[in-house]
Amino acid sequence: MIIISGTVAEVNVSRLIGNVNEIKKAVGRDVKICAVVKANAYGHGAVETARRTERAVDCFAVSLIEEGVELRLCGIVKPVIILLPADPLGAERAIRYGLTLSADSMPYVKSLNGIAGRLNKKVCVHLAVNTGMNRFGFSFPEFEGGCNYVKLCKNVEVTGCFSHFYNPSDAAVTERQFERFLSFKEIAAKYFRGITYHISASGGIIAGRKYDMDMVRPGLLIYGYKPFESDFPVKPVLSVKAEILKELRVKKGENVLYGNYVAHADKTLYLVRAGYADGIRRNGKFSVNNKCMDVCAVEAAGKRDGTVTVFDDADAFAEAENTISYEILCGVTRRARIEYRD
Repeated sequence: MIIISGTVAEVNVSRLIGNVNEIKKAVGRDVKICAVVKANAYGHGAVETARRTERAVDCFAVSLIEEGVELRLCGIVKPVIILLPADPLGAERAIRYGLTLSADSMPYVKSLNGIAGRLNKKVCVHLAVNTGMNRFGFSFPEFEGGCNYVKLCKNVEVTGCFSHFYNPSDAAVTERQFERFLSFKEIAAKYFRGITYHISASGGIIAGRKYDMDMVRPGLLIYGYKPFESDFPVKPVLSVKAEILKELRVKKGENVLYGNYVAHADKTLYLVRAGYADGIRRNGKFSVNNKCMDVCAVEAAGKRDGTVTVFDDADAFAEAENTISYEILCGVTRRARIEYRD
């Protein structure tokens, strides 16, 4: 009898907290930590990750309004920054739940001011500025006019200004972006006092203390990985296992599942409950052949206690699957049962 069950993702909470502490140690006590828990905390579970780290960090960042609302509904009280601009309906929800929004244009600020006014509330915003990534943000020529306009909006309170390094492994590119950001800061400082300036995410933290400013936004580093080679001392937090559903005794010449895999000798394979719907790439090396949506067949190196380890090092697994650790982490726990172990 085959009992269908899910993959199990184990989060090592001690390592999670340890990674946050390593970041705090590196940047020093005067620099705030904004933990990035977007995309379900890179697959680690946003709510529990936030709960476990809330005492150790100053605020959180997510991409979407609903991600922020979920944190609020689950009891997270520290500031939550929404990194992407929101539609009017989403902005209204954000204001009601006390979320901090990112503003990247005067029309968007005008919209927020109107919505907040109708709700008889103030909305906190961080001004996003474009230092070269060309994703979101005020351009330099429009920024002073934008600051002047925001200053006149009675229902908008600017609490921060930020940008993002697009290639922090390149020292020259990073330095150029940083110099541009300082130019934006010089303008913002004429209009707003005591706001938080931030540009460094995980890559910027690794790039050096020069870029810390008032706050850093670690994402990947918290989960134990680095966006480029470095000796920064963090440890992987997540390991993923898939339960064995069935032992397959395959004879030479037989096919297995989809694709053109043919056994070249008699062998024993194991059918495990992990497929491409679980973030296991169809043409990667984890399975002996193209994966099915829900299962795949493996030779089960590392078979233990009725499970097969999918990975405990996302970098190594990503290299074998011809992708990056970000994609593996965000996808592989999609249908997994996440367990937190101290």
